[in-house]
Amino acid sequence: MTEQIDSQLRTTARTVIENVKGQRIPVTPPDYVDDAKIRLTENSRKVLERRYLRRDVDGTLLETPAGMFYRVASHIAQVEAQHGGDVDAVTRTFYELLTDFRFFPNSPTFTGAGTPLGQLAACFVIPIADDMGKSSDGIFSSLRVAALIQQTGGGNGFSFSRLRPKNDIVHTSAGRATGPVGFLRVYDQAFGEIAQGGSRRGANMGVLRVDHPDIEEFIECKAEEGKITNFNISVAITDEFMQAVKDDTDFHLRNPRDGKVWKTVRARDLFEKIIRHAHHNGEPGALFIDAANRSNPVPHLYELEATNPCFVGETRIPTEYGLLTIAELADMEQGGFIVTDNRALPNGGVGRTPGVALRAASPAWMTRRKTTVLRLMTRQGYSVTATPDHRFLTPSGYVALDSLKPGDRVLLQSGEGVWSRDERLPHQEFFAERVAEMAHGGDRVTGRTVQRKDFLQQYANLPDTWSHGLGVALGFLVGDGWLSEDSNSPVGFVFSDAESLERVHSALKPWFGEGCLHQRERVTQLTYGRLPFEFFRSLGVAAVRAHEKRVPSSIWRAPRTAVVGFLQGLFSADGSVQINAQKRDCTVRLASSSLVLLQEVQLLLSNFGIVARIHQRRQAGMRRMPDGKGGHALYAHRPQYELIIGKQNRDRFAEKIGFLQTHKQELLMQYIDGKSRASNQETFEDVIVSVEPAGLADVYDLTQPDTNSLIANGLVAHNCGEQWLGPYENCCLGSINLAQHVTTDDQGKPVVDWELLRRTVRESTHFLDNVVSANAYVPAVPEVAEAAYRARRIGLGIMGLGDMMFKLGIRYGSETGQEFAAQIMEFIRYHCMQKSIELAQERGPFPAFKGSIYDPEAGPGRGMAWQPPRPLQPYRHDWQRPPLDWNEIVAGIERHGIRNAAQTTVAPTGTIATVCGCEGYGCEPVFALGYIRHFKDGDRDVELNYTSPLFEEALNQTDLSPEAKERIKQHVAVYGSCQNLPEVPEHIRHTFVVSSDITAEEHVRMQAAIQAFVDNSISKTINFPEHATEEDVAKAYMLAWELGCKGLTVYVTGSRQEVVLETKATKARKEESPAMAEGQPAVESSSQTPVPYANGAQAPAAATEDVKPIMTKRPRPKTLHGVTYRKETPLGTAYITINNDERNEPFEVFLNVGKAGSEVSAVSEALGRLISLVLRMPASLPPSERLRWVMDELAGIGGGRPLGFGANRVRSLPDGVAQVLAEHLSEHPPAREELHLAEQLALPIAQRPIGDICPDCGEAAFLNVEGCRKCHVCGYSEC
Repeated sequence: MTEQIDSQLRTTARTVIENVKGQRIPVTPPDYVDDAKIRLTENSRKVLERRYLRRDVDGTLLETPAGMFYRVASHIAQVEAQHGGDVDAVTRTFYELLTDFRFFPNSPTFTGAGTPLGQLAACFVIPIADDMGKSSDGIFSSLRVAALIQQTGGGNGFSFSRLRPKNDIVHTSAGRATGPVGFLRVYDQAFGEIAQGGSRRGANMGVLRVDHPDIEEFIECKAEEGKITNFNISVAITDEFMQAVKDDTDFHLRNPRDGKVWKTVRARDLFEKIIRHAHHNGEPGALFIDAANRSNPVPHLYELEATNPCFVGETRIPTEYGLLTIAELADMEQGGFIVTDNRALPNGGVGRTPGVALRAASPAWMTRRKTTVLRLMTRQGYSVTATPDHRFLTPSGYVALDSLKPGDRVLLQSGEGVWSRDERLPHQEFFAERVAEMAHGGDRVTGRTVQRKDFLQQYANLPDTWSHGLGVALGFLVGDGWLSEDSNSPVGFVFSDAESLERVHSALKPWFGEGCLHQRERVTQLTYGRLPFEFFRSLGVAAVRAHEKRVPSSIWRAPRTAVVGFLQGLFSADGSVQINAQKRDCTVRLASSSLVLLQEVQLLLSNFGIVARIHQRRQAGMRRMPDGKGGHALYAHRPQYELIIGKQNRDRFAEKIGFLQTHKQELLMQYIDGKSRASNQETFEDVIVSVEPAGLADVYDLTQPDTNSLIANGLVAHNCGEQWLGPYENCCLGSINLAQHVTTDDQGKPVVDWELLRRTVRESTHFLDNVVSANAYVPAVPEVAEAAYRARRIGLGIMGLGDMMFKLGIRYGSETGQEFAAQIMEFIRYHCMQKSIELAQERGPFPAFKGSIYDPEAGPGRGMAWQPPRPLQPYRHDWQRPPLDWNEIVAGIERHGIRNAAQTTVAPTGTIATVCGCEGYGCEPVFALGYIRHFKDGDRDVELNYTSPLFEEALNQTDLSPEAKERIKQHVAVYGSCQNLPEVPEHIRHTFVVSSDITAEEHVRMQAAIQAFVDNSISKTINFPEHATEEDVAKAYMLAWELGCKGLTVYVTGSRQEVVLETKATKARKEESPAMAEGQPAVESSSQTPVPYANGAQAPAAATEDVKPIMTKRPRPKTLHGVTYRKETPLGTAYITINNDERNEPFEVFLNVGKAGSEVSAVSEALGRLISLVLRMPASLPPSERLRWVMDELAGIGGGRPLGFGANRVRSLPDGVAQVLAEHLSEHPPAREELHLAEQLALPIAQRPIGDICPDCGEAAFLNVEGCRKCHVCGYSEC
């Protein structure tokens, strides 16, 4: 087979383009495409064959390596045609970029370019709302999207932070919530069945905020190895939490459903739990979300989890349920349709066409308690209170509230929204109780009451649904009426004209009777008694003085006809038509001493698409008024206000609402019909007059995923996005191979080839921007493509940093190494941005540029929010790097914008680094200088020592004897490191350090030095030796936060049970544990103090020998105590006896079912013996935990004749046994001893300090690097 493949690979370069499935186009590339010119190692060729080269259905190769590179280059270069570029020339540029191994894109680009798949991105962020699936981002809706993405080869990231905690109430079903970890398990099981891109299991990241009530369960969910195997998990850690850890103060965990404090913990206790589990098996990782949020390039599109922009609870949102406050929406706990403005475009830009649309939105939720808020006031009287970071739509894009200033313009709702369709009156049950109570007369003190039939007859026709007439009555009552609880006439209306009196009286008589009419000079009063008072009060009419009046609370949820009636009644009572003949102008006005009433009416009108202005007509003061005795006196009066409607809004008011009095409506219509010219069009914009502090308040938000916008108190605003990236955003990644950018100077000394690196950066940036356009994404999920085009994120990173530092003689982790890494990354960031600016000049900036941190008009004080990056420490070394002028970048962005919202990242590079021959993945140090590779030669297991070529080259330049060199290579093959070998020259030991030769602090400082010039995140693992303590891990976390890292992943060597390859010394020490755990004598190993080596291996002691642990079944004590259970099963009555030892741990299980000698009896006896064997064999888990595992395996096994129903259902004999085991474990818990997670066992497979068994190629080279696990031999990666 190998010879056949070699023969195929040596033929003329060829490939196949198949953009449409089944339509293959054989391609003969140009002459420059030549396999002979590509320098591939044997291992690289095998990886290409296994991973990237296309095959026919029968396994025949369809392309050669050169053909594959041409396929990719050609596919990505086709984008040039969209911009008038030279496709052929760019194809050659990209081909040479790839075949020189100077740059590689992420794996999906190799597998998707020119294929029916067409999906080129590596990772996606999927939103999850607190909703089972009604909304597009509900729990199971998102699971569907994620499954479709994984089929294309992409990985997914999820934030479960919006899900309510476990056992929280679910009001819609009166049930209890599953919680984030429960749904994480559901996702994990689903992804376990999905092959990513048809070749490997899906890689997924699950994130939960540190202030979520279920955070402790989340931290612990992977402590039991083998659980949640398809997810890596990370905690989203806030600055507030880290500061609380530093100060040793308490920290609140809040329910995301309502923001209420669910639990208060000591911050250090929670931090220690994170550290303990990270030390145990490397998870959870840490995401420092505030650090990420500070560099978010498109804050107008979405916010990261740390600082959701929010409104105060009183903010009104037009929804299908009515004009509800956002706090009311949060209490409802369900999503629905909201009104959005058509000028709020999905890409964050501003449209020109006014109007509104109904769009689905998530449930609202409380985001924070008692947080700082600002109040915005406009010239026309609109007001909204929100957090300083909340963004409002202006004619030039979204701007944060704290960046708005007087004179700025904001957009208002530009069309009629929606109204409730619920015709039922609110509070009917309560009101019915009040009616029944009032229908009883007599002595209430003694309880001697009788039912009054006349009362029930009088009020037999009370309304229970909304009507226009009821709305009118409420409008007159609020405008010129009263409710007074202490009055003999608790309900009163005042009318100045007979037409209005007749209209209201005729509506009320069927419900309340005639009432009482009183003539008071020029007005007529209509009064009613106690029951009408209770009726109107149940509708939210308040018994208050005139200056305290408000819109009745029920009107906000009333149907349109009732709202129209209310406004007609209110304007007919207190409104007027004002005509200014001189100015040829006419306005509709509503007067009141209640400013709040007019502001609320303004919001009702806004939802009709009518813009109104509030004006203060008169200041508070003293005024001469009639004293009621025939004279006048001075009286204090309150300020008076007017709501004014003019121009096109006046015309719209006349059409949609109008007056009930004929003379007012005729006057208004006569003016409108008699106009000689059309009314001035409304722009639906307003001018800010102030933005002022408004104290502290609880705040809320919601998500509208299509436009990320909503209307709040009549103003168009952005809504929340709580994902690490934006919803459905994805990454088009690629890495520069630094190892290929080293040359020699005139003296033959290795130096950085800065000019070649500059060229590579520019070509790579061009390549990745084309990938954004060439990507087919996931057609079934259009949101993915929309999100990609909106920001055009790319992620240009590095690989081979460790190789480059080996070549230049720089020690990784040293202060010099930290500065060198920073200088390299700054150079890459600079030229990447420079090329992105040039692409913006040619092709235009990313669509969401307006409002981004690069927008010169969007920052505080109207300057660009983005600032050039700076190193953590001043540079002190000169590696002949060309000068960089960041002012040119700033000027370029101001002139042309920038093509890509984000430009750099350091992503996992497992497979592509293997193909390129890099020893150091990503920005990681080299993991080991050598290892032992196993392969089969017939029946023999052959070992082959591998030594780093760069290390071997350095050795060959020394004067060491061949025997010494061989000893050194043998040593590093076993232990991975050359440290503490005196015969290795000092300069080599100084330079050739590997991962575990580097201290944790050096690891973190290297990451921070690089992070300063990376606008996205960095995939890096801080590898600790096996003797590292939890305190060491805690220091690394704290240092990473203080230095501004955006995330951290740690791994303590040997902490996982799956670390299957160890040195003999490590193996011997670890094999002591199980014997000791079961009371067996431990076998003594060498007494000589070991010296630490790579990956926690130890230097050989003076006399090292194989150590075989004693593995025996625990002997049965003479006496045991137990319990026998009787259980009905489909096979008959089972008698199950469970005996416990002296620690109350289960020791043995006996099953007795059926007649002696029957098959059932034999099977049940065998089942009992096997369970007992599991309990008595030596193991790291205590017997109770082993029994729990057995219970999990047996539970739910179905048979042909299940017995019982519901909770009593027994599906089979094994299921019945599992139920008994569960009962026993709950009633007889063992005496617990504190678990020491650091004492995890490693399976005793000897002679390798490098990694686990690769699930793909079987080699012992599966490493924890770059925040992921990948094979050093074949390139297989979990990411």
